[in-house]
Amino acid sequence: MLTGALVPRVVQFLVLLSALVHLGAGCVSPSVVACGDGWVCPANTRCEEGKHRCITPEEDTACDNLNDGDICLLTDTIGVCTGGACQSKALEWEQPAALPVPSSRGGHAIASLGDKAVMFGGTAGFSGIADDTWEWDGRKWTELAPAASPPARANHAMAALGNKVVLFGGDAAQIPGLPAPSLGDTWEWDGATWTQAAPLASPPARTHHAMATLGNKVVLFGGTPTAWSFSTVPPLDMQVPAGEGDTWEWDGTTWTKAVPLTSPPARVKHAMATLGNKVVLFGGEGLNGPTNDTWEWDGTTWTKLAPQTSPPARMNHAMASLGDRIILVGGESANGGIGDTWEWRGVTWRQVGPGPAMITDLAMATRNGAILAFGGYPTTYRAPGRPDPTGAAGAGDNTGASGAAGVGGLAGAGGSDGAAGAAGADGKAGSGGAAGAGSGGKGGVAGVGGGPAMNTTWEWDGDVWLTRAVSPTFSSFDTPSMAMSGGKAVLFGSTVGTWDWDGDAWTAIALAGTDPHQRIGQAMATLGDKIVLFGGCFLDYCDSQLLADTWEWDGARWLSPTTTASPRARVGHAMAMLGQKVVMFGGTSDATLVWSSSPAASVPFGDTWVWDGADWTNRSPAVSPPARWGHAMVTVGDRVILFGGQGADGPLNDTWEWDGATWTPLAQASPPPARRSHAMAPLNNSAVLFGGRAADNTLLHDTWFFTRDTWTQLIPPTYPPARAGHVMASVAGSLMLIGGNMGASDMWLLKAPLP
Repeated sequence: MLTGALVPRVVQFLVLLSALVHLGAGCVSPSVVACGDGWVCPANTRCEEGKHRCITPEEDTACDNLNDGDICLLTDTIGVCTGGACQSKALEWEQPAALPVPSSRGGHAIASLGDKAVMFGGTAGFSGIADDTWEWDGRKWTELAPAASPPARANHAMAALGNKVVLFGGDAAQIPGLPAPSLGDTWEWDGATWTQAAPLASPPARTHHAMATLGNKVVLFGGTPTAWSFSTVPPLDMQVPAGEGDTWEWDGTTWTKAVPLTSPPARVKHAMATLGNKVVLFGGEGLNGPTNDTWEWDGTTWTKLAPQTSPPARMNHAMASLGDRIILVGGESANGGIGDTWEWRGVTWRQVGPGPAMITDLAMATRNGAILAFGGYPTTYRAPGRPDPTGAAGAGDNTGASGAAGVGGLAGAGGSDGAAGAAGADGKAGSGGAAGAGSGGKGGVAGVGGGPAMNTTWEWDGDVWLTRAVSPTFSSFDTPSMAMSGGKAVLFGSTVGTWDWDGDAWTAIALAGTDPHQRIGQAMATLGDKIVLFGGCFLDYCDSQLLADTWEWDGARWLSPTTTASPRARVGHAMAMLGQKVVMFGGTSDATLVWSSSPAASVPFGDTWVWDGADWTNRSPAVSPPARWGHAMVTVGDRVILFGGQGADGPLNDTWEWDGATWTPLAQASPPPARRSHAMAPLNNSAVLFGGRAADNTLLHDTWFFTRDTWTQLIPPTYPPARAGHVMASVAGSLMLIGGNMGASDMWLLKAPLP
């Protein structure tokens, strides 16, 4: 059996063989055509000179009045116009590979260089220490493979200086039962590779220090020469070595030890960031535990500040500069994790909201006007560090249960309802009224629950923390809608909010103001540089609260314009753009049909409305499609194509076009089977239809092309699973499909054929 790729070659070989036989006889057979480039083609075809291609009359006429790159139809197949003739092309659905994401970790470091952020190392608890380099471009992570790289490490520090990022110190590979050896090497990242520096002088090896850039130097403070391994808890009578209290500066060539008149007490696990012409240091762990002191370095000496308000004492937090302020996030106190966000503007600290999570040991850096944060340990987990020798119980959650006692130590604090803490093993009574419940740590370590490292990416835009996930993850209640804006597909869903897809990666969009709320059954369409959304019903009250509101997306926020006229509330309608207007047709007032797999008798709408950017107008064309809901509409050239949906008597498979004034039915010899809740999107000069729910409520997975007023089924070797209620859009030369089946979150691409 010949494969599709071999058939043309075999035919050409036979044609050529026939030609050679006749040429050998001194003539050219009437069954072949001699091409100018020495190629031969069968009779009744023409040569495409220089391409070794024979074009049939069908291929010629299939591209009449079409442009190169347009989709064309051949008998039982689909092609693309190439050189004025239709060339058969294989079109396949493919599921894009998941974007790479760094592994879960804590104790890593991030710094910005140009418009990207670079991350190195860290540890994932018992999984060991990493030596990988990652780059964040604002949308996705990319793992790099530099020619040289620092040895694996954690709890190091990094800062940018000029066109390089400098890295110093950290913990080396751990040896069970012994402290993790600290490192004293200096490395520089230039955007392509790491280079180990050879300074004349260098700080002693250390870990858990902090660094920040001030002018043309990098400032380093504190740390400790020895760090206990993650899996090893030293005996209670063995103290972790005291932190360093020295200050060093890196000028791009060597390290110089500063000799300030005053200096912060020695500490570890503190954080530093730059504000104007000062470096600000906050907190960390000293000999007596976590601190909450604030210090400034002016390039010559340290000054202790006395702000009116300060964050609670903490360690393992993170700080980064953002414009005229410094943002501080997370960390842990002596009693457990902290999940807050604070800002420093030079005078005092102010809490500006919660943190991205209850998190410690995360890393942060400022990039392109936003703060990037990654990883860390959820603070239901005690991050690596010095154990609490008193055996005090961990702080608990806000459930009001009493804290459990530490082994051989103090009692747990009581719950928020005032219940007394459990008695310690030594008989001391617990104090009542403190918030939270926690369990005592083994061997005297304060217990704060348990949890693995994280690999979540967040961004702070100055107002809120955003989780930068790989793609939207829908709940079982979502019926998303999608439309194009600024070359991107914008998606809105009841539980996922607003996202955009640029053909490469998804971005969760921070909203300035309100949005269309949690709703299902809405419809969206593009209009110029905006997106229009209408209707639906509130997620929790869909059976009683239909919506008739109009919203516009301007690329940054949702706005609800005031209108003098409006369609009645509905779900299951469809909208599409034509010229400078959006046309809407159909829908129903029975909101239960949105998620029903077996709809009862419904009363669909058959009205046509047009939105001109300012108001709605009810149109009364002489001819209209039968009333329906669950249909799909798409713009193809200078018209809108409507197909299918659920009519009063069942699913439909009729095709209609809207030219801006009236509806016209398009008779079809072999249309797709009747269906509802399918999706359509444009691809080049055609419309593509996928899936839906058939008349017997079976989910469908068929793909159809509508080209030149004709439906043609594409039968690709791979295709998305059957579904209904999904959305599609064409972005960057591909058709993208996502969602469906009330919760499916998988994404598929159908590449546009190339000429």
